[in-house]
Amino acid sequence: MKKRIFYLDFIRALSTIFIIIFHFNCSMGSRGIYENPIIFYEYRNGNLGQIGVSLFFIISGAGLMISNQHKLGEGGDRVRIKDYLKKRWLTIFPMFYLAYFCVTCYYFIRYASLNPFGTARDKWTFVLTIFGMDGYLSPIIPNYYIIGEWFLGCIILFYFLFPLLCKLLGQKGPWIAGVCIFFTYILTTCVYNFEIYPIEYFALSRICEFFFGMFSVVYFQKIKRWHVCIAVIVVSIWSLCYIPLPQIHKTVIMGISLYVIFAYVGQHIPESFQHPFCSISRYSYPTYLLHHVILEQICSRFENIKLSLSENYFLFIVCIAVIMITTILFYNLYERIRNETKNMADIYESKI
Repeated sequence: MKKRIFYLDFIRALSTIFIIIFHFNCSMGSRGIYENPIIFYEYRNGNLGQIGVSLFFIISGAGLMISNQHKLGEGGDRVRIKDYLKKRWLTIFPMFYLAYFCVTCYYFIRYASLNPFGTARDKWTFVLTIFGMDGYLSPIIPNYYIIGEWFLGCIILFYFLFPLLCKLLGQKGPWIAGVCIFFTYILTTCVYNFEIYPIEYFALSRICEFFFGMFSVVYFQKIKRWHVCIAVIVVSIWSLCYIPLPQIHKTVIMGISLYVIFAYVGQHIPESFQHPFCSISRYSYPTYLLHHVILEQICSRFENIKLSLSENYFLFIVCIAVIMITTILFYNLYERIRNETKNMADIYESKI
C-alpha cells in the first residue's frame, strides 16, 4: 500500500474548508440573514469558492498521477485501462448513489414529495444522475440533480481524459505537453461564447489546473523556495490589486499559485500536527456531497431573520458541527455497507 502524501491531504482539507465557508455565506446572503459575509469570503479578484474548486482540480490531477503514472499507457494495455476505470467508478459512484438515496429519502419525508422544489424535468434525465452528470448539466438540462454540484461531472470527464493526458506527458515530455495543454486552454477560453453555460464549468477551461497537478508530482515533487517566492508575489498582487483579465484566467493563476504555497507549507508541517488535516481530507468527499444540502436546510430556518454578527458566527459553528457529525455517520454507514457487500461477494465466490 502506497504511503499517502500529506501535502495533498493538507490542500484537500483547506479546499474543503474554503468551499464550506463560501457556500455558507451564499446560503446566508440569499436568505437575507446578513448584509456582510463572515470570515474571509472574497478577495480582490475572486472568492473562496473559486479558489477551493481550483485547488480540487489540481490535487485531483496530482493524486491520479501519483497512483497511476506507472500503470497506464504501456503498450496500449486495455486491461490496465479497464482496471483504472473500474477503480475510478468505485471511488466515486457507490458513495454518490448512497448519498443521493439518503438525501432523496430526507426530502421525501420532510416535503412529502419526490419533487419537493417543483422542478419541471423529463424522466429520461435521471440517466444523467446515474452517470454523475446531473449537476454538471443542470444549467442547460433540468434534471434530478440534488447533490454533488457541477464539479463532480467535470472531474468524471477528467477521469476519462487522464489516460490521454498521461500518454501525452510520457510521449511528448513535460514542455511540449504543457504547450499543447496551454494552447488548448487558450483556444477554449477565446472561442467559448455559450452564455447559458458558465465557462468555469466547461472541462477544457479547467484543463490547465488538472494538468498542472499531474505535472507537479512528476517534475517538481519538492517545492523550492524560489517557486514559493514567485507564487507569493502573484497571490499578493491578485489579493490587493484588481487585474483586468477574464475571471477564468484569474482563478487558474490564483489556484496554481496557492497550490505551490500550500504544498510547500504542507511539506514542512511536523507529523504531530498532521492528524486534523488528514481527518478532514478523509471525509472530504462525503462532505462535498452533503454539505450544501445541510447548509441550505439549516439556513432556511432563518429566512429573512436579521442575525447579529455573533449570532452569524454561532450559526456557522452549528453548521460545521452538523456537517461533521453527518458526514462521519454517513461515511461509517457507507464503509459498513461496502464491507458487508464485499463479504457477501467473497462468500458467493467461494461457493462457486
